[in-house]
Amino acid sequence: MSPDNKSVPDAAARGLGKRLFQLGTLYETLGELGGVMDSAELVRRFPSPVMDALGAGKCCLLVFSGEETLLECRGVDAGLFANASGPGMRRSIAGGGSDDAGHRESGHRESGVRRGWVDDPEILAAAGLPGDMPGVWFVADETVVGFAGFGGRPARKGFSGEEKEYLLTFIEAFAAFFRNARFFEKTAGLNRDLEARNRELGETLETLLKCRIETEG
Repeated sequence: MSPDNKSVPDAAARGLGKRLFQLGTLYETLGELGGVMDSAELVRRFPSPVMDALGAGKCCLLVFSGEETLLECRGVDAGLFANASGPGMRRSIAGGGSDDAGHRESGHRESGVRRGWVDDPEILAAAGLPGDMPGVWFVADETVVGFAGFGGRPARKGFSGEEKEYLLTFIEAFAAFFRNARFFEKTAGLNRDLEARNRELGETLETLLKCRIETEG
């Protein structure tokens, strides 16, 4: 076999090894994140394993949930996202993003999450995001909107169709985890409020009872 012919299977083996590494890393990360019921912790733990899987030197995860904004950046200045907003992202990205096949993502999936790929610098800039960080936008049940952007890859290498699909699937699951964590937090908060009100009611009843006893006595 000539050196040129030998390089073909070698390249294929390297490509397969890379894909297996990416899939394995993302799958393992989903397994770890699936049990996290703290939305801020989910966001904090997102960048590192995804950057490792993609060989990216930059990553930013920006999530708007109600009145709260969560931002986690690695290798990039968080100030670059100061002009981003939930409404702006819904208008600019969720309407202008595309899936890996180049078509706009529309409608709800079984997970209740809409997501799509966006790499157009003008669309990113219109949403207040760096134009050199392509990535995935997501909307979860119309209550959560977010964007995960990536950059700093070797030789400015673009993302392959397979890598885009990995990210779309990964972030769809992440968005569902985030939504579930927010629901858990809201429910836990309501339970705490109910417990506090029950304690206050019990204390009030106890005080009234003492007053009645003292009055009757």
